[in-house]
Amino acid sequence: MRAGSVLGLIDPPAILRWRRAGKHRTTTLGELLAGSKVTLAYPDEYLEGLSDKLLMANVSHLPVVTREGLQLAGYVGWKDLMRVRSRKQAEERERSTLLGFGTRRRKKADAAESV
Repeated sequence: MRAGSVLGLIDPPAILRWRRAGKHRTTTLGELLAGSKVTLAYPDEYLEGLSDKLLMANVSHLPVVTREGLQLAGYVGWKDLMRVRSRKQAEERERSTLLGFGTRRRKKADAAESV
């Protein structure tokens, strides 16, 4: 095991399993996570790929590691992706309003209702 490397992810169901099995007081985290398969994300990946990885791995967070040395750089979760998506949608709405796309549609709809 290398210092700074990702051993695994801990989720509440795993903690409950370990507690029920009585392992929470007698086994180290390193031992509990040994051999676990971890889905990783990399800093140069696109968000679309990350959402697919989260879905396929059925997890809410992914560790982000460097490609060289697999050192932990951070983590990303669904909430992070939704925050970016929400920001992009707000920017698109603002851009549409500035360009007049939204106002033309409203004028046509208002004209159709008045007939």
